[in-house]
Amino acid sequence: MDSPSHASPAAGTALSNDPDTGEVRLPVDLWDIDTLIGTTTLVLSQAEARQLLERLARVMDRTLPVAQRGRA
Repeated sequence: MDSPSHASPAAGTALSNDPDTGEVRLPVDLWDIDTLIGTTTLVLSQAEARQLLERLARVMDRTLPVAQRGRA
């Protein structure tokens, strides 16, 4: 990685889903340190969104030892 960039949910926006395809859409802002460099939409299938939710919940689960939190 050339610079410490990151993505954050776009301010003032909300998740949405497509009732026909089941896709989940999350607008995100792309940052280079504290400089906004762009905006895009993260599009996930329902299965991908579910997997991401499960992984995030595991990483944030403070009842697990730290070494086990990042494991899928």
